[in-house]
Amino acid sequence: MSVCEIDTAETYEKGRPKRGGLSDPRMGTMDRAMACETDGMNSTDTPGYFGHLELAKPVFHHGFIKNVISVLRCVGFSSSKLMIDKVRHDAWRKNSRRPRARKT
Repeated sequence: MSVCEIDTAETYEKGRPKRGGLSDPRMGTMDRAMACETDGMNSTDTPGYFGHLELAKPVFHHGFIKNVISVLRCVGFSSSKLMIDKVRHDAWRKNSRRPRARKT
């Protein structure tokens, strides 16, 4: 999906968009005189393309932190097994085999 990796914060070098920078010409062009290196179109016709960054550490979306923590609390730290008692587990397995029985 990505056409290039962004590995520098610089945008231009000697008046031209720098490869690997924030204005990499493979992601599309903003200059009317230049053509996009990915599809060869001008700035008005090219749709623009995505680049990607390699981050040093994982980053979590703040909107999903509560959901991630609640899921992690359901799994044993050392055993990696689902932390559920036998009665609830049996009931869950019984209902999961018959999806129509759950709806009624």
